Amino acid sequence: MIECLKTSGLEIRDIARFMELCQQGDASLRERKEMFENRRQVLLAEIARLQEQMNMIEFKCWYYQQALEAGCESAVQALIPQDLPEDIRRLYTASHQENQPDPGKTQDEKGTAQNDAAS
Repeated sequence: MIECLKTSGLEIRDIARFMELCQQGDASLRERKEMFENRRQVLLAEIARLQEQMNMIEFKCWYYQQALEAGCESAVQALIPQDLPEDIRRLYTASHQENQPDPGKTQDEKGTAQNDAAS
């Protein structure tokens, strides 16, 4: 159980709290359940973030493969977004969610993201 909590990213102090709650027995069932529900929400958000990143990576792999085959990027850029194959358009759309600003990014990262959005 402890290994599961650790690998899910739960902090040591929270694991220690969980162990204390276990020692309390049935009186702490609700609080233990809440800990797992909270952790589930954190992990679901992380999975969603990772899926967005994977969509971008998948799109970029396709993009650069097409550019290599065409011998230039301009041929691929001309396809974006309306003439992309349907599965690739879904990846493109999912990875370019209106380029919403991420408050956690530095100004340099934002500039890079804007440059990447063009490709």
